Amino acid sequence: MTGVQTCALPISIYLYGEGLPKDYVKAYAWCEIAQGNGAVEALECRDMAMRKMDQAQIDAANGLVSKYLREHEAR
Repeated sequence: MTGVQTCALPISIYLYGEGLPKDYVKAYAWCEIAQGNGAVEALECRDMAMRKMDQAQIDAANGLVSKYLREHEAR
């Protein structure tokens, strides 16, 4: 499964508020994870989220990415 396949649903849920409130921090984080797994097109989604965020939110999103990667690299 590619990065896009594994996170396309969370991206749309958080970026567009489909079924849950919009959460640009989580959308950004999932896009970063997808991009790190080779999904170049996730950069566009990340940039869409980033345009709606302030620096504190971007920092929080990057923190989520780091946490996720630490937790899943250990496996």
